[in-house]
Amino acid sequence: MRLFFEIISGKKKGPLFSCIRAVLFLFSLLFSFFVFVRKKLYSFGLRKSYRPDVVTISVGNITTGGTGKTPFTIFLAEKLSQKVQMAVLIRGYKSRAEHSIEPIILASQQKCDVKEVGDEACLICRKSTHINIYVNKNRARSAQMAERQGAECLLLDDGMQHLAIQRDFEIVVVDAKNPFGYGYLLPRGLLREPLSALQRADLIVLNRVEQLQDTSKIENTIRSSSKAPIIKASLAFEGIFDGHGKKQAFSNAKVALFCGIGNPAAFQELVRNHGFEVVEALYLQDHEPVDAKRLIDFSQRMRQCGAQALLCTEKDIVKVSLQDQDIEKLSLPLYFVGVQLKIVEGEELFEKFTAEILLSVLY
Repeated sequence: MRLFFEIISGKKKGPLFSCIRAVLFLFSLLFSFFVFVRKKLYSFGLRKSYRPDVVTISVGNITTGGTGKTPFTIFLAEKLSQKVQMAVLIRGYKSRAEHSIEPIILASQQKCDVKEVGDEACLICRKSTHINIYVNKNRARSAQMAERQGAECLLLDDGMQHLAIQRDFEIVVVDAKNPFGYGYLLPRGLLREPLSALQRADLIVLNRVEQLQDTSKIENTIRSSSKAPIIKASLAFEGIFDGHGKKQAFSNAKVALFCGIGNPAAFQELVRNHGFEVVEALYLQDHEPVDAKRLIDFSQRMRQCGAQALLCTEKDIVKVSLQDQDIEKLSLPLYFVGVQLKIVEGEELFEKFTAEILLSVLY
């Protein structure tokens, strides 16, 4: 996977890699045609799109990989749940719930099995306080169930390309470190849709701005395709925590990382920016389960290299299903890095936007 990113980013030079990029570009043209036809099928009514009876919000992105979409989903759901009954609709990628006939319903703070509902659903459940989470690939069915159970507002996680549900508000999260997926559609780049798709947005969240000094070029590119207000957000470092969520007095140490997220480079940069020396990183595929033996072997090797702990994201910690006997075999303590999404610019715009949502729900 790392080689693929080095090819599409242009880091790999030479005739061979140029030819590979040319071939990938041809496939991107086919993908573009597929995206165009799919949209037309929905716009002409040839494919069904469910219209919920309650206010529906989509949080999504125009690129693959981690943009910080799920942290923003949690942030928004928590804010709105103070006023209205919220339901988050999530696919449950690579879980049993994804393909179950009926959606699996989770309540905030409920213990859940990552194999049953997926890592993102477990993370939302763990981090939220007053929402219900409906997990199923068929989010129209999830929406109908949530409506029957009294939900006043629906929040689609990763919903931008999910055209089978109509929405009242479209929020697009853009990663400031790689906002436009190298400028090409899949598989030549990471774009799921052309930049023109940003015209559907009602709000654009430019995330991870703390990793850049100037975002004006990105904002200008966005504004060439969208008139939506732009707010800036960051994933603020909260500290180091054990698997039970207890904060640890641990800093400025040699560590080894492991993670299975969409943007592992951003995680490594976050750790380094807060004084840790990264000995080595073990990258898994996004949503990939954590194998106990592999983690035990990695911890043993990293201890020999001078690491003092294993660090991962909170999304990864919910995937670690180690038994007590396995934890005892780890040669290093296992912690996760806590982060909290914060609005760093455009807070008034965000408050105005959420007020508009609440007015739509309540009146």
